[in-house]
Amino acid sequence: MKSEVQNAAIREFTEFKRFLDIDTALTQSVWQSKLSTGKTLEFISLLGVMRELMDGNLDLCTSEYLSRAPELMYLRNEIPHQHSAQAGHDASVSSDISLKDRFHAALLPKAEFTLNNNNFMVFREGNPLHLIDAVTSGRPMYKERPDLVIVEGKITINSDNSSVQIIHRDNKGELLQADLSVKNTNLIPLKSFSKTENYMVTTRAIFECSVSKSQSHVDTQLSHYISIFETDSFCPFSLFIHGGKKTSLTRSTVLIDMKNIVNSFSSHEVRSGLRKFIKSAIL
Repeated sequence: MKSEVQNAAIREFTEFKRFLDIDTALTQSVWQSKLSTGKTLEFISLLGVMRELMDGNLDLCTSEYLSRAPELMYLRNEIPHQHSAQAGHDASVSSDISLKDRFHAALLPKAEFTLNNNNFMVFREGNPLHLIDAVTSGRPMYKERPDLVIVEGKITINSDNSSVQIIHRDNKGELLQADLSVKNTNLIPLKSFSKTENYMVTTRAIFECSVSKSQSHVDTQLSHYISIFETDSFCPFSLFIHGGKKTSLTRSTVLIDMKNIVNSFSSHEVRSGLRKFIKSAIL
């Protein structure tokens, strides 16, 4: 049985109904969770960002892979690199999804869009291309996963039961090609890679969603994310989406009424705040 919040989301975000009007253990880990966990806030934040991109005439699309298996929209963009069931949204509810699909979904953007002939991707709970670039550049591996990010470029993914190949082209034409093994391992199972000399992953925007974190905690967390994802030429924009009444001391903030979460995301104030932030980050 669908929760009240899930039914409200289906009515409000009609353009994404195929991802919302489904009932599995994985989807219910979002919709049946207590609002205090922040899972629902994070997922509706993704819907809110996608809607603002679509309404901004930015040619938003989701992949055919996700359209054929909409449940995969609920998986994290976290590369499986330990026990198979640990890569997903909840280990206990994603174990019925094949390891191949978990790998593919981990690398696949939740949405893609274009602006002025430039390509962008939206990832949730992870920045997998950046992590691969870090590992292949000899930088330290990290475990931090931003709730949402907007990343430059376009990705192509080909997968079978034993391997996943990704090709990422950034907006300057630089290129990464990497091949990963589809297997359980305690490391990222990178088989091979090649990249052009000036290749880099540019993260344009970072979104942190929280129900209960303090201002200082969020500000520290966003500053840490920026230290990880900034490049010599670009510092990511950051936004705090808070299910409370306190704004960030140093970052842009959108406040959400958790008692009426779906309608809150549809308010003029929230939509205007998301739209203004996104515009600043990608122009």
